[in-house]
Amino acid sequence: DKYQTVIGYGAGGSYLRNSENHVQFLSYMNKVIKKNAPNKLTYSSFIEVSKGEKIPGLDLYGFEIYAEEPPLFINKFANSTLNDSSIYFISEATYPNYKGATNGYLNDYSFEGQAKFFDGIMDVTNESNLKGFVLNTMFEFYGDYTPFFAGFNTENNYAIGILSQDDEGSRLSYNLVKSRLTSGVKTSVPIGSSEEDAPLFFIIAALLISIIIALLINSKRKFREDSTRALLRPYNFYSDLRDQRILASFHSTILMLLLAGSNALMFTILLYYLKNNILFEKIILAFGSYKFSSIVGHFAWNPQQAFIYLYVVTIGLFLLISVIFHMASFFVKTKVHYSSVYSVAIWAFLPLALLVPFETILYKILQLQSYNNIIYLIIILFMLWNLQRFLKGIFVIFDVRPFYVYFFSITIFAALTTVVLFYFQFSANAFDYISLAIKQFSLL
Repeated sequence: DKYQTVIGYGAGGSYLRNSENHVQFLSYMNKVIKKNAPNKLTYSSFIEVSKGEKIPGLDLYGFEIYAEEPPLFINKFANSTLNDSSIYFISEATYPNYKGATNGYLNDYSFEGQAKFFDGIMDVTNESNLKGFVLNTMFEFYGDYTPFFAGFNTENNYAIGILSQDDEGSRLSYNLVKSRLTSGVKTSVPIGSSEEDAPLFFIIAALLISIIIALLINSKRKFREDSTRALLRPYNFYSDLRDQRILASFHSTILMLLLAGSNALMFTILLYYLKNNILFEKIILAFGSYKFSSIVGHFAWNPQQAFIYLYVVTIGLFLLISVIFHMASFFVKTKVHYSSVYSVAIWAFLPLALLVPFETILYKILQLQSYNNIIYLIIILFMLWNLQRFLKGIFVIFDVRPFYVYFFSITIFAALTTVVLFYFQFSANAFDYISLAIKQFSLL
């Protein structure tokens, strides 16, 4: 109580109202605060708008809003706090502005979009029983980790403030907030027109890969027939590979380069779409590595460079798995040529060629946010199907029972995965943070 200008103490933010562990922790912290400062208020900030039991010792309940439409938030608030006597306020309203000045607020994450967002926050506060709001934040600041949601940059500058470190008040969001708080007069925010966010590179790369694949398939009749058989009758095709009745390795290598392009483009598109996703950012941060966060952030925000690196990595994976499984062939009685394993490693993933036309519109579909979970599930199942095709090719050219190939492959993969999981869990509690992040994100 010696700090007369302090009216209260907070116990942190991003809590879950319905989490028993969080409630117990807050109850303990509030007890400590009240013991040392009995005349001060206590407050905490929650990630979701939900009704729950009153937390012992907590006077003020704050809500966090991350670029959510204020009318949508206030509807959830009204439905969740009906006949609730607790004192609520907006404890953290955050809206990135990394796009800078544009022609209007229809451009998300711009100065105009931020001004419109904060204007809406003040409106819904005045029109409801919320007791106040906190805009996050006055000035942009620098952090330890590379920002995703707040806009990637090499200086780790979090572009969420209404002023930069050296700004003298030229931003629309600053002028709007200043006008509303001092004179109560609204500042008009231009509507503008939405600017295209999809990189043209995605379409060009997909079309180029499609054209080359079409030319390759139609270059020779046998290549076209082999492609059809590899796709529709893989068992017979793998038998021919085992018996060395197949096209020259040159054609397989060309096909590998094209399939690597399709795979790299798909993951580049997914990375770029998730570049400012809060859950994705929290998952990356959960591993506790500054370097890893910086690398992923750089690739997510720079699709051309991401494509090049993922392209090289994919080619490396093709070569790596062919070498590993050829070494595994030393444990079987049948003599297996490296060329057979190499060809299986490539032709098993032939369905990647079917993805290329879909990749021309993938980013646009993801932007609709209507079928994203279905798309993610389809992609996962598609990749598992390709892996199953590869393992089928392995047991055919090894001439062993399918059970042995599936069992040893799954066992080794599970063992390696377990080692990695335990390492990150014990070194950074990564999966505790990921679990919490998923719970938080599901409530946003």
